Amino acid sequence: MFCLNVVENVVKHQWMGVKSDDRLLIRTTIYHLLHVGHATVSGFVRNKMAKAIVLIARLDWPHAFPDFFSNILSLCQQRETVILGLVLLQLTSEELASPREGELSTGRRNELFQLLLHQVPGILTLLTNLLETSLERHRASATATPPPSPSHQRSSSEKLLAITSIKQRLRQEHRSSSSSILSSPIRYHRFDPHLYHICSLTLGCIMHLFSWIPLSASITPSIIQVIFRFAEFGCEPHTDENQRHLGESAMNCVNELLTKNCVPPEFEEFLLLMFNQTLHLLQCLTKDCDGKTSTELHLHDTYLDKFTEFLLLFIRLHLRRFEANPQFPTMNFLALVFRYTFAQPTNEGFFNCLGVWSEFLDYLDVKLGERSTDRNAYLNRYEEVLLSLASDILKKLQFRFNQSQLDLLDDDMLDDDFKTEWQYFLTECLETVAKVTQLYPVQMFNLLYEPFQEYMTVYFDLERYITDVQPKRQLNVTAENDCRRLHCAMRDLSSFLQAYGRLSNHFVGENFQQTIQAGCMLVERLIQIAVYGTKMKLYEIGSTIKNVLEGDFIEVHAQSMAAVKAYSCWLNQYCQHSQSDEEQRLRCERMIAGLLDTIIPLMLEESVPEKILISAAHLLLSLCTTVRPAYLYHNPLVQKLYQDGLKIGSCPPEVELLTCRSLSHYLLLPWLGVQETKQDWETRSKSLSMFLTRLLGGMKTVCELSGQQSNQASLENAKWCINHSLSIMSDIVESLAVDGVSRSKQICHAALQEYIHLSLCLVPAFVQDYETTHHFLGFFLALFKTLRVQMGPEFVEKVIQTFLNLFTRDLILDSLHQDSAYGHQLIDRFLKLLLVIVQEPGSSFRKFLPSILDLCLTQIYPVLSIRDSPDVKPSLFEVLYQCLQLNWRLFFPNSVLEAVNNAAAAEKVENREQFMQVMQAFGQSFLQTDLTLFRLNLERLESLNVKHNLYQRPIFRSLMLNQFISVLLQTLLQRSHNLLQDEISHAIYNMASVDFGSFYQVFIPEFLGVMKGIDDHQKAALMQLFHSETDLPSFVQNLHSFVNDLRFFHLCSTSLPEGSIRL
Repeated sequence: MFCLNVVENVVKHQWMGVKSDDRLLIRTTIYHLLHVGHATVSGFVRNKMAKAIVLIARLDWPHAFPDFFSNILSLCQQRETVILGLVLLQLTSEELASPREGELSTGRRNELFQLLLHQVPGILTLLTNLLETSLERHRASATATPPPSPSHQRSSSEKLLAITSIKQRLRQEHRSSSSSILSSPIRYHRFDPHLYHICSLTLGCIMHLFSWIPLSASITPSIIQVIFRFAEFGCEPHTDENQRHLGESAMNCVNELLTKNCVPPEFEEFLLLMFNQTLHLLQCLTKDCDGKTSTELHLHDTYLDKFTEFLLLFIRLHLRRFEANPQFPTMNFLALVFRYTFAQPTNEGFFNCLGVWSEFLDYLDVKLGERSTDRNAYLNRYEEVLLSLASDILKKLQFRFNQSQLDLLDDDMLDDDFKTEWQYFLTECLETVAKVTQLYPVQMFNLLYEPFQEYMTVYFDLERYITDVQPKRQLNVTAENDCRRLHCAMRDLSSFLQAYGRLSNHFVGENFQQTIQAGCMLVERLIQIAVYGTKMKLYEIGSTIKNVLEGDFIEVHAQSMAAVKAYSCWLNQYCQHSQSDEEQRLRCERMIAGLLDTIIPLMLEESVPEKILISAAHLLLSLCTTVRPAYLYHNPLVQKLYQDGLKIGSCPPEVELLTCRSLSHYLLLPWLGVQETKQDWETRSKSLSMFLTRLLGGMKTVCELSGQQSNQASLENAKWCINHSLSIMSDIVESLAVDGVSRSKQICHAALQEYIHLSLCLVPAFVQDYETTHHFLGFFLALFKTLRVQMGPEFVEKVIQTFLNLFTRDLILDSLHQDSAYGHQLIDRFLKLLLVIVQEPGSSFRKFLPSILDLCLTQIYPVLSIRDSPDVKPSLFEVLYQCLQLNWRLFFPNSVLEAVNNAAAAEKVENREQFMQVMQAFGQSFLQTDLTLFRLNLERLESLNVKHNLYQRPIFRSLMLNQFISVLLQTLLQRSHNLLQDEISHAIYNMASVDFGSFYQVFIPEFLGVMKGIDDHQKAALMQLFHSETDLPSFVQNLHSFVNDLRFFHLCSTSLPEGSIRL
């Protein structure tokens, strides 16, 4: 093996320097050893020798190795050497058709590709014959000694839901389906190991060929037919592992072919034939699932994944070609996909099938947008199958029908998206249901109503079974079967509440008027469920299976409030609509009162489960910010909450923040539907001040005590209260940035002014405490974004100067050395604060720009440049970028007109040193490995060029342009940022377009002149091959060829022995 590695290394790197006689000797020796010993040596040694032969051919064929391909074809036609021939053929496809970058020159790559294309028809014919011959030999073996036919017992299933017509079509289709391509004895008979090896290698060759050959006459119906015959091996649950692997390999071939989106018109009929073959495969797959959605496919997951991938590719790329074709049975195809979906043995497979349906529904949505005259007829065509799909999805997610499977889903562990396995399952199901509802809203809401009404009745009837027994109330449901049914009903009620919440968009906007009555009834029903949950406090009730039912009751209560929250936009519209109708107005007020009766008692009580409290707090926020009726302020429950309902630190932090935001914003934001003169701003301003005094009074108290004691212990004791108060104030101010009007911001600033000044005074005392300083920075960052106008320029300048003085080099160094998260976050927030100042258009802030630039370039950047700090560097470069983008005149004061009238004036640059430092910082970032920072800074440079013609500026052209191009070219050569290859190439084009003549005639020769590892002949060849193209596509193509050839020449030259002739 060591010797073969040495030979492979010589062929790859030093072959052109080996004498021709020695090359012939090496080639013939390896080929002889391979031909003689391929059947006796181990597989990896055989493959290693085969690869060496192919690598030699990559350089010598056809000129110095003319019989290379004929030898392979000859080997493939002999029984004793067919496996060796197939190994060589696949390696040829891999190494010659798509060699790795830098291993061959561009010219040689193109030559090999054309040579291989010429051989493709013969190769495919040979491979087709091999598969057909192998199948015939397998058939002969199977019919000679037929095995006993397998049998398996089908599981029974329950009766399907109301929509049955589509199932009847499926049964009729099954009875009329054509017979299998492969008879049962052939499908079940074990493959001869030698035949299996041949077929496996042949299918692998075909798959790789399909990855690069174009769709043409070379791909014949015969090869597709034989591939599908092998694909059918995966359709049977009783085949052995070899046959299953052949079925998977065949599906890989089909999917590889299907990924080609650009299909010539003459090839579409051929694709139709292929898809009809697929229809037969679907029939084979689902033949045991006729009308029984509980019947599962007992097939290997890998094969099912491949087949599902095929369905997805077909719908995404090719359905548009055949939907209207009378020769393609679209409805039968969808019916079979329907059966296939609900026969999946795993949830992952089911999710993948839902992805197929989602793709189809997106396709329908696009097609409907293109139709104006026959929209309804087009919808009617797919109504049965899509309503059946939604109906069976709803059935699958209900515990009443599917408890055994749903109980297996984990509902505790969170994934990377902070969802449990059950939540992910439910979300995927409801998203598909929502897409069907978008097309058939009336029918879908009818489907949802009956089970929802049934589960809701069970929920309301619980009151009859509750008795007051000390020490707590008891639920008198003791029979095991009754408890199980109650558990299922509560889980399903929770799911349907989420379904209705997901469908709230059907009642708002342009749909509001036509659905107003249905919307009223639905929202009233949801509020009724939420009120009932708060009234009954079912989470406190004891039962025989308390741990199970308690969680169910908590989930229903939380989801009922979440469902109402989803209709907050509808409530907003309805509140405004009801103002002109007394009956409607009273109805709306009853809804709002019901919501307050649901939410506020929960806020005022103790021992309420956190999940319910969080849901209630979110609903309160929507009610106070989205709906905002004026009469909410006078409600006694609301007043009680303002006065004494919120106890600092006594509830979960999220609940506390949401509640404070709700109550403050209701006083700050204009009440909807109320004239400006009746907004009662003065009263609301006083109420806000009193509310914030009660809320934040502790901060002032502990600060006064700390000031009296003035020691480290007192400061430590004050930290929690200060951090807590800063978090609340930051949240209030930040959220006001989106919805706040000028009057709202004035009132907010007036109420917080005392605490703003207090905070600024406290900053120096806590500057060494990074956690508290982090909170201070967050608060002032929120103030700068939202209330900087209200604070006034003098105070803002004071704040800026305070922080600029505090953030010394030592503090920055110490912060970045901290292991805690607050060290880096501190610098990041400070930079974000500077960014707000830089982006401020007012002249009073511009005087800070030199100081900010000096701080960033001399204090922060030198420290960050020698560290990774991926969480801080983007903020630093954003500050530098915005300094240039928004304050270009700081560096180039002349206007465009002045530059045109006075060429000398265009050379004038102010703050030249800082501009050069910024550009150098950007250039240095391109030498680092951080891919995200590289991409962002490249985009920033391009943006500066688009807006300010950066690349055209004389200072950039003369001092930096060639350096930037050189760095970007080196990045392409090193392949360190291959994911950004296109972006880098476009940037080089834009820089070169400043002066193409100079780029081709001056820069490229200079760049190659300092390039080590290539000689003058190679440099001359590279310059000759780099054509002087000026359009973007041609330039990029030539640039990639130039980089590839340069890498190849460098590889060859550095590997050749001393004195070798270099080509």
